[in-house]
Amino acid sequence: MALVSPAADQKHIRLSTDIPSGLFFVTDVGKVRQIVLNLLSNALKYTDKGEVTLRATIGASGLRIEVVDTGIGIVAEDQPRIFDPFWQADRRLTRKAGGAGLGLAIVDRFTHSLDGSLRVESEPGHGTTFAVLIPPGALPGTSTSSAALRTAGGPSFGTVWTR
Repeated sequence: MALVSPAADQKHIRLSTDIPSGLFFVTDVGKVRQIVLNLLSNALKYTDKGEVTLRATIGASGLRIEVVDTGIGIVAEDQPRIFDPFWQADRRLTRKAGGAGLGLAIVDRFTHSLDGSLRVESEPGHGTTFAVLIPPGALPGTSTSSAALRTAGGPSFGTVWTR
């Protein structure tokens, strides 16, 4: 969160987390960190007021990460293309905010490299929710049975977040 907090502060956007204490999941931490960073950065880029929330939970199907914003939203006809490299929904805003259109393409590629799934729900003017589900055992070169999924004592989410 520290990497994106300055952008949220500059725009006066509330940045919050909803991550249960003691959440722990064994996976490729570098990829998960980049997924979260890209989703948060994108949410902040397209939110002018309101808030951006990072949520994480663990269930039987694995680690679920959600980034929810109160931003401009994405029209339904653009949603299938938002994960294409270099494609951006609102080019006027992109010129102002910057970016090359690679963030969501990287999220898509990393999520699928972890055998995960990615979903977007959005309505123009009402914000967007990106949900990533990474199954247990999502370590390159491992099987589901050889990776650990557990709740650990202490306020941490692997080595990705600390509250």
